[in-house]
Amino acid sequence: MRVLVTGASGFVGQQLCRELAAHDFAVRALARRALHDLLPGDVELVQGEISDQGVVRFAVDGVDAIVHLAARVHVMRDQAADPLAEFRRVNVDGTRLLATAAREAGVKHIVFASSVKAVGDVSVTPWTSSTPPFPMDAYGVSKLEAEQLLLARSVDAQLRINVLRFPLVYGPGMKGNMLRLFRLIDRGGPIPVGRPANARSVLFVGNAVAAITQVLDRIASDRSRHASSHPLFVADGPAQSTAALVQTIAGALGVPSRTISMPSGALRSLARLTDPLTRARLGPKLDRLLGSLEVDECEFQREFDFQPPFTLQRGMEITAGWFRQS
Repeated sequence: MRVLVTGASGFVGQQLCRELAAHDFAVRALARRALHDLLPGDVELVQGEISDQGVVRFAVDGVDAIVHLAARVHVMRDQAADPLAEFRRVNVDGTRLLATAAREAGVKHIVFASSVKAVGDVSVTPWTSSTPPFPMDAYGVSKLEAEQLLLARSVDAQLRINVLRFPLVYGPGMKGNMLRLFRLIDRGGPIPVGRPANARSVLFVGNAVAAITQVLDRIASDRSRHASSHPLFVADGPAQSTAALVQTIAGALGVPSRTISMPSGALRSLARLTDPLTRARLGPKLDRLLGSLEVDECEFQREFDFQPPFTLQRGMEITAGWFRQS
């Protein structure tokens, strides 16, 4: 089975290509930059942009399935003049171009890596496939529109689509908020956590790769099935509070766990006492630290008979090992 992986130069893409090659898939990688020193020698590399029609048509030719990871990712302080237009250019228009080229080439299946942000930023109860989406930023809007575009293409059964929604993904090579949290904990600074405890779902990159591989295994064994009519969430397991995550990370790093527990309202009041510029930077980060974002990963596990191969504890230990070495 020949699989095209878009976004192969990314955090998840590199590890997925290596895993698929190890599982005897024929892998073609579409990436924006050269990866010859990062991927196994038997992975075929196509270098170019997801928005380049010629590159995409060449990349999809002769493949059986596509794992679509390429995306303009969420950033805290976007410098684009029109962030939504820029997100749509890559995440929506690029996905449309890929789906059109795939259908013309006779590709039957696309696995799309989406994001919890297609649904929103804060959950009150665990999100399921039936939770109405209400994205809160341009990135989330673009991911939801890409989901809807692909699922609409699957109506006539010419393309079979699986949409997997990922929460915050961590692991070797990570960037962003989880890397910042590791640094803060390692430096010994106290981490503010709110009361009552929140609940946040996370996903180790090894479990993300294993989930995608499980979907592809099912496609390879029976290509007439295993397309979902609804997006499914993937996570390590039950959601954890920020305090519990800090304790797990500190244990993996071998440092004391230092948290300050106080009512969430009081923490937000302290943030409001800062100057406007600092508050603008701190507010979203504080919401991510204190708020809940919990998903129901059991739907995917039942539908695909999937059990994450890595526990949260083991995922954090592997990540801590990489953090120390790097």
